[in-house]
Amino acid sequence: LEKLQSARLELQLAIETNNFRQQLEAASRCVNLGKIIFKYDDLELIEMQVTLGGLYKATGDAPSAHQIISDAYNGLRSNKSHYNTDFMVKTAFDLATLCVATGRPEDAINYFDDVEYLIENQTTPAVNASALHLNRGIAYIYMKDLNAAKEC
Repeated sequence: LEKLQSARLELQLAIETNNFRQQLEAASRCVNLGKIIFKYDDLELIEMQVTLGGLYKATGDAPSAHQIISDAYNGLRSNKSHYNTDFMVKTAFDLATLCVATGRPEDAINYFDDVEYLIENQTTPAVNASALHLNRGIAYIYMKDLNAAKEC
């Protein structure tokens, strides 16, 4: 736990000094230590994974970002207390857009379906329905399904 606290302090310092490489290294240490300390569906670990995935996304490494955020999303799905939270909806939406970026539009459609289902049950949707339909349409275009894209 002390090593995790130290890694978190390093991450905070790297953020404050705007040192991206150190942010990535510290966030990676946080996730690796978090996997040892926490269960895979613990929100603290999930938040660390989403942070690290976001950093990889910022580097342009969409496959690594997708893998890390996918692990986080699976943890969210498996824990009923996290289900249908804004965080879960935004994470699913992020995964869908990463699937499009990595050439996996069929997987993107599945995540967009998750997002649509989740926001139907929210009083204030965490993701704008227009953004959902636009991005789903883009995924269909990648799949060369222009009829489905038009419906979006």
